[in-house]
Amino acid sequence: MEPIWPLTIRGLGAGVPRRVVDNHEIEDSLGIPRGWIEARTGIKRRHFAGDGENTLTFAVEASRAALDAAGLGASDIDLIILATCTPALPIPTTACLLHRELGCRDVPAFDLGAACSGFVFGLVTAAGLMTSGRYRHALVVGSETLTSVTDPADPALASLLADGAGAAVVSAGSENRGGILDYSLGSDGSLSDLLIVRAGGAARPPSAETVKRGEHYLRMKGTGVSRFALTALPDMIAGVFERTGLCPEDLALIVPHQMNMRLIDSVSERLGIPRDKFALNLDEYGNTSAASIPLALNEAW
Repeated sequence: MEPIWPLTIRGLGAGVPRRVVDNHEIEDSLGIPRGWIEARTGIKRRHFAGDGENTLTFAVEASRAALDAAGLGASDIDLIILATCTPALPIPTTACLLHRELGCRDVPAFDLGAACSGFVFGLVTAAGLMTSGRYRHALVVGSETLTSVTDPADPALASLLADGAGAAVVSAGSENRGGILDYSLGSDGSLSDLLIVRAGGAARPPSAETVKRGEHYLRMKGTGVSRFALTALPDMIAGVFERTGLCPEDLALIVPHQMNMRLIDSVSERLGIPRDKFALNLDEYGNTSAASIPLALNEAW
């Protein structure tokens, strides 16, 4: 079938913190049994931001690597979309800071906030804008510093979330044989309380009281998140198969959000797709939200 958008990912890159934190360090700090984290999540280690490292520095490293892999320079980029829920600063956007650090021309650069779905939203947004013909090479980045919103005393999230970035250079043109055959995006605002940072925005500005109450930390209702993922992800994948006429045997690889190994195994079983069809690096990087898919893509590539 013909692609709805004739473009290709031309180069990929990653940027991760230097500090590697294994499960034993977290388990010991929280007073939980050795082996608890890996048994429940599949994670063995993850990367945490250190001094001078943040969402911007990870994005710069990943973007430069992606540009090198694509054989392009910053001056070739026509569009920058940076997906993050942990921007380097409230204002300006991290995409604009990345634009400055890379030394790009006067081109659009904006942030996109869709948490774990961010890179996919960014990729589809870039593809849609590129159909105008005005943009030939786009830089799509997922970058996070989740430790900045993680309560170190929360076992569920402190063991799961981590930092890092992945970037893709997406190019359009007749010489590219690839393309996007189909996509599926969705949102359910009624489930907003399942994963939320309650303070720090305009609705509840920062104050001594919000800090004292821990309202700047990310809070998760794990059962609700798992229930949603186990329904939504298989349904979306099945819908893509139906619309394209493809089947699992036609695929070289499925690159999921690196959420939790138990959840990915459940999705694999429900769809009847072998686990070795899934690109997985959760054991090394943990859950990095918008960065997880481009990090996994980069490793697979």
